[in-house]
Amino acid sequence: MEYGIRNLKTQNLKLKTQSGFTLIELAIVLVVIGLLISIGVGLIGPMTKKAMHIESEEVVNAAVESIISYGAMHNHLPAAIEGIVRDTRDAWGRELCYIVCPDLLDDPDRGHEICNRRTTTIDIRICRNTACTNFTPVNNVAFVVISGGGNFNTQTDIDTARVVNVYDVGILNVDDYVGDLGGDRRPEPYDDIVKWITLHELRMKAGRVGYPLTILNRELPVGRVGETYTATRIYADGGVPFTGGEYRWSIEGLPGGLTTNPPTTDNPAAPEDDWAMAGHLTIEGTPNTAGSYRITIFVRDNNDPATGDDNIAQRSLVLTIHPTPWECEEECEE
Repeated sequence: MEYGIRNLKTQNLKLKTQSGFTLIELAIVLVVIGLLISIGVGLIGPMTKKAMHIESEEVVNAAVESIISYGAMHNHLPAAIEGIVRDTRDAWGRELCYIVCPDLLDDPDRGHEICNRRTTTIDIRICRNTACTNFTPVNNVAFVVISGGGNFNTQTDIDTARVVNVYDVGILNVDDYVGDLGGDRRPEPYDDIVKWITLHELRMKAGRVGYPLTILNRELPVGRVGETYTATRIYADGGVPFTGGEYRWSIEGLPGGLTTNPPTTDNPAAPEDDWAMAGHLTIEGTPNTAGSYRITIFVRDNNDPATGDDNIAQRSLVLTIHPTPWECEEECEE
């Protein structure tokens, strides 16, 4: 009898040990699993968006580096990025926008565009509010690369030739790109991915120190009163020459009887159109007064056709005019 009671207790103990979850425990487990799944699903969207944003940033950065490498090799920038950069689409499959200063494109008549130019026709405003009344300027931008971001809506202004508006991320009600979605504007929080390179940065990264505008002549031949002055050709080099390799010239301090060919102003402060346009400047004529004259030659290039912010170089040279032989004899007798 005692054995039977002991055996029954053992069986009851086994039954308790082998029993599963109760309904309450199972319900709690299901609730916890459901919470974990809902949290995970809620994180998938933001994590995916962040991953695509990072990938698009890498695409933009890679495009910028490819454009810089092209500029270093060719001394000018490409007109389009197709065939230049490895990937022209961001992580959302949209084409990158590329803005480039036209003065930095290939021009066989001028050349040395990256080396010699010191200004561009593109400026950026980093806008701190929707109306862009509060902004930080960035001048002389060489090029800009833009991804429209996750909202599939390019919001950066790429239609203004002179100024491009770039906004702080998250600023509300922005859509400056009229070409997006067939011209329809869709104001949203700004999320474009934008990277730009200034001309100075481009020259430094491309290893282009440039060829400064300079006047090549170091001295002038002497002349004599009453005798035809042998034509002296004055040359310049570097900078951003006009088409055909020409420059604009001005000269001051010439002695009486001498002029320039082509004729030009003797006032370097005169408007640019008053300066003579030529590949070189010639001094010629018949001097009428002896002496040593300090003349100053000015040359300017075509760095900034829009506003006249050009490179200007100058050089002062001494022009000696001797007296006639009979004047010299009279002076010697005295």
